[in-house]
Amino acid sequence: MRSLEYIPEESLKSLTSLESLYFENFPRLTSLLPGLRHLSKLVDLSIWWCEELDLSKDESGNIILDFHGLQSLRSLQISHLPKLESLPQWILQLRSLERLHIFSCNNLKALSEQIEALQSLQWLKIQDCRSLTSLPEGMRRLTSLTHLTIYECPELKERCKSDAGEDWYKIAHILHLHIWP
Repeated sequence: MRSLEYIPEESLKSLTSLESLYFENFPRLTSLLPGLRHLSKLVDLSIWWCEELDLSKDESGNIILDFHGLQSLRSLQISHLPKLESLPQWILQLRSLERLHIFSCNNLKALSEQIEALQSLQWLKIQDCRSLTSLPEGMRRLTSLTHLTIYECPELKERCKSDAGEDWYKIAHILHLHIWP
């Protein structure tokens, strides 16, 4: 399984009732899409330690801009994905997404300026994403977002300081803020 490079679309077509899916330690995996579109009841998706995975591309290397799947997804956790430099466009189409956790994606430079499309988002946790240097303007318009945790993101910590940080005005409306080392 560690040599798996992509998930054949045919293998996911019959899993339409699957509610939870966890990918961990697939060092050669390069694509999860478009097969995931068949998982119409998937609620929770976790993707960890997939060093070659580029979430923005399909198995042919084409950038995915439009994705009509995972409409029941409420929770997405992504961790240790060195190819992740920005949030892929298809994630912004997840209208039911309530929780987004991003851990140790050290090449993540930006969240999308269109993050405001995630109107159901309630929890956002960003941990150990050291290249992430600012928050997008759209954070101000995430009115359902009640919990924001920023941990071990030194530049973000400075920019999000209460009243004084450059990004403070983008997150001041969030009820539960946890920003530390």
